[in-house]
Amino acid sequence: MTKLKENKQYIMCIVVLTAICLFISAALALINSVTLPVITEASAKRAEAARIEVLPEADGFEEIILEEKPETVTQIFEATNGKGYVIMSSVKGYGGAIEIICGIDENGCITQTKTLSHGETAGLGAKIDTDEFISQYVGKDVALEGVSTISGATISSTAYRNAIKEAFTAYEMAAGTYSGADVDAVSGATESVEEGE
Repeated sequence: MTKLKENKQYIMCIVVLTAICLFISAALALINSVTLPVITEASAKRAEAARIEVLPEADGFEEIILEEKPETVTQIFEATNGKGYVIMSSVKGYGGAIEIICGIDENGCITQTKTLSHGETAGLGAKIDTDEFISQYVGKDVALEGVSTISGATISSTAYRNAIKEAFTAYEMAAGTYSGADVDAVSGATESVEEGE
């Protein structure tokens, strides 16, 4: 008889724990359904603010979906007033992914660039997020003449430069001025792409 009582106690414990788990799961689902729209809206507002920051002359943005684009480019937005494009990229730096947003005006010059997130080493690779480093890109065209890497953080700063190069490729593709040169994400070198290859 004690064996039967023990079995009933085990079953009762399982039933109670299952009920608690179901209740907690339902509560978490309810909380998620209430907070998800708020989080999504806040995220959309931050993204719009970042786009306006790098292309301030735009009056709004429309996302462009290209069938082919550089691998590192995650999103492309065209200014609704024709003032340029905003390109978002993610490249591998020394400490992990570096997420960048870049504004390019209708003349093919960088209006602003910004590091959205990175995991680079403080004091070295993290310098890619400083005004001193970022400001050297403002006003540059696809040649990026005069843009230098950071001493002691060449992997991070070269990755940043490559992301900007690929942003220009995406810009040219979106604007319909793409010449057929493909940017190698690792070296930054270009190679001619023959039709039919």
